[in-house]
Parts: sequence; structure tokens; C-alpha cells
Amino acid sequence: MSLMNANPLAAAIAGEFGMPIVLRQGTLHFVSGYKLQTLWGFREAAIFTLEGVGATTLAGCLLLGWATGVALGVALIAVAVLLLLSHLGHPAKALLALRNVGRSWISNGTAVIGATTLLGALYVALHGLAGLPAGGGWSQAFAWLLVPAALFILVYPGLVLSASPAIPFWSSGLLPVLSLALGLSSGLCTLLALLPPLGVAGAPVEGLGRWALLSLGALAVCLAVYVAVMLQSVAAAYESAWRLLRREALLFWGGGCGLGLALPALLLALTLGGQGPAAPLLALGAAAKLSGDVALRYAIIKVGLFDPVF
Repeated sequence: MSLMNANPLAAAIAGEFGMPIVLRQGTLHFVSGYKLQTLWGFREAAIFTLEGVGATTLAGCLLLGWATGVALGVALIAVAVLLLLSHLGHPAKALLALRNVGRSWISNGTAVIGATTLLGALYVALHGLAGLPAGGGWSQAFAWLLVPAALFILVYPGLVLSASPAIPFWSSGLLPVLSLALGLSSGLCTLLALLPPLGVAGAPVEGLGRWALLSLGALAVCLAVYVAVMLQSVAAAYESAWRLLRREALLFWGGGCGLGLALPALLLALTLGGQGPAAPLLALGAAAKLSGDVALRYAIIKVGLFDPVF
């Protein structure tokens, strides 16, 4: 039972024995303790995941000259934009999100994601309508613009969250690095699963598979370091980390670590070792990775606690 509606004596007893007092956002009860943020949740986690997968797919396929993959990357980012517009409540409000470009990460991200979607769509149109070769010299101009934009989109969720000093669990320079590792690993796993149905001739499946395994290992290290640092940080960050490991164990251990790390790594290892049919294993691994990505991002968002109110 939450202590936010408890009497002062119960709150004092809880504080004396070190029990965290959680006050949900929006309540009119002023209780000294931790306030749980409720404005961000599952939808934002899904948007961040789609943006990361779309950005990795777009950049990877652009560099390899696969126009179909570029179109898919653009489509995934466009879906994320549509979800973002639904979150704003009215499409016209998207223009308001651009008014602080250069001063707000949300405004910067809105501008870069919108420009990336338009440039990616232009690339696909030039290839499909004008018949220009996907890997031709003209595409290098797009690569110089879109690859850095894709890298920004990968770290963007971490930049947005880390710009919240009132929530110590998010306010860390490690969060953009973790966001990069999440988006890159999910994008590479998805790209590998798409190669067989796309029928890409001469696709470096083995090379991409090894990079995907490496990205999963990097994600595991980033996640472990992030949680370890938060457990040694200020009180609110420690409480958030504790909630992540204990109260959100299903999301963190089952979703983020199980589906998002262990299972994709196992299936990739089996595929690279020739221990089973590549296409089904890669597809299952990508589905697990995407589910785990959303679960982990949602868990990190869900456990955000404001500093105690004194």
C-alpha cells in the first residue's frame, strides 16, 4: 500500500526504518519522500525503440546501397513520428516543439528526426522514380547528411531523459551511451532478420552477425555499469535502481536481460555456428530483441523518482 495517503505517524515510522515513501505525480498530499514520475511511460519507450531501429536500418542500408532497406528505415522513423504526434494530442503542436531548437533536446530531436524522414524519403524517391542506382556516387551526399543524423537519433532518447536534473536516475551522461547501445543492437538484429526476405544478394550476414553479437556485449556492459553507478549514487537514484532490480524485475530481468540480451545472443551464436536454419532463428532473435528493448526502456522510464521533497 502506498504511504502517500497514510497519516503522519505512519510516514514517520516508515522514514525511521528506511522505507521509501513514494508520492505519485499529481497528488495534492505533500509528503516528504520520493515522487514517482508518471508523465512518461510505455508509449515513449516504444517511440524510442522505433526511432533507434529505424535510424540503424536507414544508415546501414544507405552505406551498403540497399534502397529497400533505406525505405524500411524511413518507414519505421515515420511511424515513430506519428506516435509522437499522437502523444502531442494535435499535429499542429509539433510546430511548437520546434521553437526552442538549439536550446532544447526535444526541439533538436524533433527537427533532426523530421529532416531525416524527409531526406530519407527523397533518397527513396530518387532511386525508385528517377531510377538512380542505390549505391551510386550521388548517394554519398545523402550518406554525409543521414548517417550523422542517424547517430544523433540513436543517442537522442538518452539526451532527452538525462536533461531532467530533478530525476537523478536519468540525469547521467551514461544514459545517452546506453541509448546508443540499445538502438544499435536492436537495429542490427532487425537488419539481419530482414536480409533473407529482402533477398539481398551478397549480403555480409556473417559480418553483420558478428557486429550484432558485439553490440549485444557492449549493451550488457553499458547496462551493468549504469545500474552499478546508480546504486552508488544519491538517494533518489539508488531507490530507482532498487525498484528497477526488485519491483520491476519482470521488465528488467525477464524483458530487458532475458528477451533483449540473452536470447538474441544465443540465437545469433547458433546461426553463426551453423546450428540451425538461419532465417527463422534470426527472425526470432529480432522479435525478442525488439520486445526486450521496449521492456528495458519502459522499465528505466517507469522507475524515475524525483528528489525528496523537504
